[in-house]
Amino acid sequence: SRTAPRRGSARRASTRRRSGSRRCGSTGRLVALRPSPRGLRGGAAKSSRDVLGADYADVQALHDLAEKYAVAMILVHHLRKPSVGGGSGLDAVAGSTGVTAAADAVWTIAKCEDGSSILDIVGRDAEEQQIALKFRREEPLAWEVIGRGEEVKNRNEENEILLLLRTEGALNHGKIVSGLRMNSNRARFLLDSMMRRGAVERGVNGGYWVPKSEESEC
Repeated sequence: SRTAPRRGSARRASTRRRSGSRRCGSTGRLVALRPSPRGLRGGAAKSSRDVLGADYADVQALHDLAEKYAVAMILVHHLRKPSVGGGSGLDAVAGSTGVTAAADAVWTIAKCEDGSSILDIVGRDAEEQQIALKFRREEPLAWEVIGRGEEVKNRNEENEILLLLRTEGALNHGKIVSGLRMNSNRARFLLDSMMRRGAVERGVNGGYWVPKSEESEC
């Protein structure tokens, strides 16, 4: 014959099941979310101040959930369309500043013309840095660190300048800027660095060219 369970034991079993569910639910360590294109646009906000506040409130609500349940949360968001001179870090994130203000850290990744990518890290408790990455397409698929982002970015842009000068001949600063659609101050910084290393030379008329020694190494 079957013996009916006592009420006390049934309540204890039910309590164990509920507490077990909570424990299982709390073992998660990472949650990744990607909002819809209209997810972070300030809802029915009409003014720019309303949009900023609404964006901040949206991200802060997710931040509070992450703290409540002790999980790491990644919000995958969009970047602004690239402009002349580029943009990185906080400036590259689409939307109002309310999106980034509530986040503990902001990681942005931008692809370079040579196929590498620059990971830009900005955060309250993280060292601000840029890391150059390259995606490995062979098994196992993974991102590989290939150097510091600024060094790789400088090298790539310097190669663009060298290629332009080898193709077009001597050019002044303005024509290099327009030919590569490069920020003027950025181009001047790179050209000064290249001159110090002997990678390019400049004449009295302001034109830059690649010296014969560099041409022979190419």
